[in-house]
Amino acid sequence: MGGKGSGTRKSEHLIHGAILSGSHPPDHPVYLHMDHFLRMLAMKGRSSKTIASCRNDLLLFAEASGSGGKKTAGPVLSESDAQAFLMHLVLGGYHPRSISRILSSLRGFYEYLSENGVVAKNPFRGLKGPKIPRSQPKFLTIDEINELLDAPDPSTWEGRRNRAILEIFYLDGLRLSELCGLNLGDLQGDVLLVRGKGNKERRVPLVGVARVRLLTFLPESGAVAPLDCLFPECFGGKRLSVYQISRIVRASARKAGIAANVTPHGIRHTCATHLLNNSMDLRHIQSLLGHSSLSSTQKYTHVGIRELKDRYDRSKKQESVIVPKAPDDDGAR
Repeated sequence: MGGKGSGTRKSEHLIHGAILSGSHPPDHPVYLHMDHFLRMLAMKGRSSKTIASCRNDLLLFAEASGSGGKKTAGPVLSESDAQAFLMHLVLGGYHPRSISRILSSLRGFYEYLSENGVVAKNPFRGLKGPKIPRSQPKFLTIDEINELLDAPDPSTWEGRRNRAILEIFYLDGLRLSELCGLNLGDLQGDVLLVRGKGNKERRVPLVGVARVRLLTFLPESGAVAPLDCLFPECFGGKRLSVYQISRIVRASARKAGIAANVTPHGIRHTCATHLLNNSMDLRHIQSLLGHSSLSSTQKYTHVGIRELKDRYDRSKKQESVIVPKAPDDDGAR
């Protein structure tokens, strides 16, 4: 309870320090509206990082649009004004991802103003920024992934836990949040019950080295009840966070001497790429990753969607390649 309260106080201090001090007059309508909006975000439990980012976006907008110099009843803006501000960001060289975040902050701010009767209409509601370029995630070579999997020290408790984590990441292609959320009750023989996006459940095979590593570590985890986490901080301790697991991956990569920035998502991508290169049926890769459609698998495979579909069609006709059969998965379809 104390932690949440301190977080709220930190957010309130952040708001006061940025909006209601310095060159911004405390009684100016525009900044008062910003202050009230940021307070509302803090009351809703938004993180101080989110509030700081939103605050900076709002201040950027107020200064660029000249709102701070106008003694208006409120930050009244037309749709053409909003489009002009978007053009200002584009011509100013802002990255599309930054523009998207700024527009999101302003969309929320003006929605708040509209709901409270300050403005009649939200001029940012239908405004879209430039398309964000989709970058392909990196993937590791066979030699690199082997070095990564061997990096944790098996003579230590942490090392045995970390080896199990890395093996499951690679052999089952789990998302970071999915692995973090695994409980003892999700281990069902040679299958793992995984909860993916939208809380959809799917069953993935737990075989080979991943099964051996997990079963070796399991008695040392302290998990006894179905809802006990598979990967705790210490014996019988609380669940590892997504940040802690990400650090484990990065530390293992450094120890393995891998120069690339290795992430859990990169290992997931590596899993899909290696399976495709070894002629695994795309239907199984789709099911394993928990994708609802074949097109979602494209970004992990470095091939165009047309070629991807062609391979899929050929895989239905060719039965000469023997691949592991994935368990039935109603949730991934």
